[in-house]
Amino acid sequence: MGSNLTDTKERALPQAQTRENYLVYLKHVALYDFAKSYSAEKTVLDLGCGEGYGSAALARSARLVVAADYDFAAVAHAAQKYRAPRLAFIVCDAQRLPLRSDAFGAVVSFEVIEHIPNVAQYLSEIKRVGTAALISTPNRALRLLPFQKPWNRYHRREY
Repeated sequence: MGSNLTDTKERALPQAQTRENYLVYLKHVALYDFAKSYSAEKTVLDLGCGEGYGSAALARSARLVVAADYDFAAVAHAAQKYRAPRLAFIVCDAQRLPLRSDAFGAVVSFEVIEHIPNVAQYLSEIKRVGTAALISTPNRALRLLPFQKPWNRYHRREY
C-alpha cells in the first residue's frame, strides 16, 4: 500500500520510530478525530495534509476532501496510499491557493501555521476559500515530554 515517506522530522508519520515522534502522530490523530464533527457531509480542504492519513480519515464522512501540501513527494505518496472516491490530492502553496473562493465548508490546517513565511496571506487564503476553519499549532510553552526542545528547525515561529 505505497512506500513509507522519508522521515525528515518535518511532519508526523504513522511509522514514527521514536516515542516522541509517535506521540506527535497521536496528537495529529486526535486533531483529525476532533475535526470529523465539523467536516461531516461538507467539502473540506486539508491544508498541509502531509502523509495523508488525516485526509483519508475525514473523507470517510465528508462529501469531498481536497488534501493539499506544498511537498510533491508527500502528495504523491498520499495519493498512492490513500485512494478513496471522496478524496483528491493537490500540490500547492498555502499562501496562494489555486482554488475558488468559498469552495469549502471547512478548512483544516493542523500544525502548519508555524511553518508559513507569510502568516497573514495564509490566513487570508483560508478565509477566502472556506466558510469555517480549524487551525492548530504547538504551544511553545508546553511540550509533550519534558526533554523536548522548544524549537523545531522547520518552524519559522512558535506560538
